[in-house]
Amino acid sequence: RIQPARTRLRRGKPRSDFTRHEDIERRLEWQLQAERILSDLAGRLATARDLKKSFATSLQKIRNFLQCDRVWMNVSSDPSETGRLTMAVRRSDLPGGEGTLDRKAVGWLFTRVSRGRAIHCRDISRLPAAAAAERIACQAMGTRAFYVEPLLIRGQYRGVLSLCQADKPRAWSREERGFVHT
Repeated sequence: RIQPARTRLRRGKPRSDFTRHEDIERRLEWQLQAERILSDLAGRLATARDLKKSFATSLQKIRNFLQCDRVWMNVSSDPSETGRLTMAVRRSDLPGGEGTLDRKAVGWLFTRVSRGRAIHCRDISRLPAAAAAERIACQAMGTRAFYVEPLLIRGQYRGVLSLCQADKPRAWSREERGFVHT
């Protein structure tokens, strides 16, 4: 005689043990992939002869892994400089590329990120009124959602790593934000 799988109520919906195990397996596989990418990134940067090419390859892996439309990295050797966009990796059908980051154009964002605070924006239409310039810049680039993580070296701001979604609003999961923070 076959007995039905036990169920648990989760958010008002019954879930079988089998479904729960599938969720756990998916999370573990995600964590394993994240660790592989971080290990590969560390190895590439430690042995890089061409740092720009190493960044480009690593950022492409991050973009593919997180399934986002763009990954931007902006790094400055001097925190008082404007900063040069070191690398931008995007879907081939999206506009964008290398350029410079004007702090004045993104003052609301820069003020927060330079203090070490990550910014998670699910939909640019939800940005506060004080971030009107950021909303306009995002619209011009075709960005609907973004996550910006500050790059800190010895506690000092040195740049940002940004993930962008172009086609729809997106909530970045705690796991994704933790991965980028690492």
